[in-house]
Amino acid sequence: MRVDNARADLAAAHEARGLAMEEARQAREKRLEELRKAVRTAKESLVTAQQALRQARRLSPTRLKVAGARKDVAAAEEMLAEYARTYGTSVPPGEVVFLPKLPARVQKVSVKAGQRVEDEVATVTSSSFMVTASVEAAESELLRAGMEASIELGTGRTYRATLAAVGDRAKVPDAEEPPEGAVPILLTPATSKALKAGTAVTARVTVGATEEPVLVVPVAAVITSADGKARVRVEHAPDETEDVEVRTGLTADGNVEVTGALKEGDRVVVGGA
Repeated sequence: MRVDNARADLAAAHEARGLAMEEARQAREKRLEELRKAVRTAKESLVTAQQALRQARRLSPTRLKVAGARKDVAAAEEMLAEYARTYGTSVPPGEVVFLPKLPARVQKVSVKAGQRVEDEVATVTSSSFMVTASVEAAESELLRAGMEASIELGTGRTYRATLAAVGDRAKVPDAEEPPEGAVPILLTPATSKALKAGTAVTARVTVGATEEPVLVVPVAAVITSADGKARVRVEHAPDETEDVEVRTGLTADGNVEVTGALKEGDRVVVGGA
């Protein structure tokens, strides 16, 4: 008896559901027909008003008829625009997502067509390329966001870039962890036409540069005396040396820029040898 009662309730529920769906369908069709009729009426009103405007301009010299026809046209256009805004499928505001910046790239789609949405729909990332690299912690202190850089591909071609961030991995979630004792950096290429995701490149950041050729000596040749001044020991002859005071500048590749009484071609003593 319970099974029979349950079956009867189920049949009644199916019947009620069918009636509700039929009523909803009829209501939608009725509303859609009303909207279509209203759109047709608005379009007909617009055509009539435009015809009246043209006729008023052609037949009547008075401005009153022209002004009245213009008002009718404006009213018909406003009515048509209102129906155009309200006609069609509506989406709740809570289901609309606005991206702060375009263009964007869809990295991952989590649902399929027709599937019920219960969680995230897709993952969107920026369409701009970012190059990840790492430098030693001591070298990272010389870097600042905005510095000029270059990216060299395996083919030997070089492209300009800009240092975007130092020690900030959060901007690129898929970036690999840097080696121990290293600091991650991010670079923004000036162009991404020749770049592909996952390609290994060589990144160089310009910390400092001179506008013209300068005189350099090995870093090991510079001696700091007790008074805090930098000097270079110049060899004039075997067992004959002279300490020359210099001012140091940029350092790169084991050499340091020097200015002072030192001149090109002088032999300097390295490391006390």
